[in-house]
Amino acid sequence: MKDRRQKKLEHLLMREIEEIIRKHVSDPDIGFFTMTYADVSGDMKHAKIGISVLGSSEEQRRTFDSLVRATGYIQHKLAGQIVIKYTPKIEFVYDERKEFRIEELLTELKKEKEEHDGETEN
Repeated sequence: MKDRRQKKLEHLLMREIEEIIRKHVSDPDIGFFTMTYADVSGDMKHAKIGISVLGSSEEQRRTFDSLVRATGYIQHKLAGQIVIKYTPKIEFVYDERKEFRIEELLTELKKEKEEHDGETEN
């Protein structure tokens, strides 16, 4: 079970990392993404950051790859922004949970609606 310090650090990391990416990382390949979670290890030296990306599979791959390439820079900026004995080593993890695949769900709903509308016309 996570203690209060871990939870607090997770929230801080999500806020700070997102701000760093939005303000300081100027890679044109980074598309629309959402940070879905932060998971800090028990010793608070490692953190996994869940990333969900909106767009085609090619856009998703490019965005995620660009974030992974920028990890060192993000880590460096993060170390300068948070006051903590050890800045956790961050690792981006592609989050494929169904509830974050909005575009896919909307397409699925549109198909179902079209099928339903087609049935009611007959």
